[in-house]
Amino acid sequence: MRAAEISQQVLDHLPSLKSENQMLSILTDIEKDFQEVSALKQALHFGYHSSDIKVYEPEIKDYASRIFLSDMQKSAGFLTDAAKSEMTIQRLCLQYPDFCQYLAKHSDKSTLVGNLA
Repeated sequence: MRAAEISQQVLDHLPSLKSENQMLSILTDIEKDFQEVSALKQALHFGYHSSDIKVYEPEIKDYASRIFLSDMQKSAGFLTDAAKSEMTIQRLCLQYPDFCQYLAKHSDKSTLVGNLA
């Protein structure tokens, strides 16, 4: 539902967009109402790609904290792997299928991961 609300607000502003700076300004306004927009705004500002780990930082931290109590070693290994400079979200999902399932259930960004099959 929130994704639809965010999309509608972006669509409402689309005709008036003339630059990337205007888009960032609009996202800043939308961000006040929707926390999920922060990662998107950061990605646009820093030029991240949808496969960059940085885009998924909140989900990575949340997943690691969820598994920490039941499996500290897996949580630590997951965070270590996620921090590797060559790591992409696709590789992380292939290495940790449970994380990919977590993304599908808990994140609107799961569609950015693409088809891993």
